[in-house]
This record gives sequence, structure tokens and C-alpha cells, in this order.
Amino acid sequence: MPVYSFLEEYDFGAKTIIPFVTHGGSGFSGTLDTISELQPGAHVSDNTLSLSRDDVADGEEEVKEWAEGLQSVSVPVEVNVLQDMPHGYGSAGGWMEDYDRWLTDIFQNNMERL
Repeated sequence: MPVYSFLEEYDFGAKTIIPFVTHGGSGFSGTLDTISELQPGAHVSDNTLSLSRDDVADGEEEVKEWAEGLQSVSVPVEVNVLQDMPHGYGSAGGWMEDYDRWLTDIFQNNMERL
């Protein structure tokens, strides 16, 4: 799983990790425990979001409310709504390249904070 590889590579020390997931029925499965094992010094928040694939199409309001809840406790949140983009791993619409650039920029410009 790419997230696990990422967490094995970087030490989050005393940072807070706030997991969120879209899924096909398994929810977080054992993910929260695995994150805690891979990052023993980090706090894994229980303010998580688990959204079933069946709820994704109508989940925008739930995601916004979750993000606003995080902001209300001073967690910086950036929200990007991808209109008319396919759910899952589909690459139609060119969004994968945009997402890759965005994510690369975040990590390149913030590694000293991790």
C-alpha cells in the first residue's frame, strides 16, 4: 500500500496524523493500527473520515463538514473539489498529472517540517 511505504520512509515524530479514506466496504480495516505501528511517536487522530464508494458521489457535504471540523480546532485544511472527475483510480480527465504535481510540490516544499 503506497501510504504504508510513505510512512515507512519518513519519521513523523510527534506530529498528528489525521487519516481519511474512501473504500469499497472495508472502511479503515486495520489501517489505523498499522499507522500507529509505523509511526509510534505520532498521534493518530480519531477525527477521521471514512467514506464508502457508494457514498462518494453524494459525499461532498460530509467532506466539507469534516474539513470545517478540523479547521475549527486549528488544523490547516486545503479543499480541492474535482468536478466531473471519475472516482477511484481512473485517469480520465488529466487529473492524475495535476494531482502528482500538487503532491510533489507539497512534499518538496515541506519536508523540513516533517
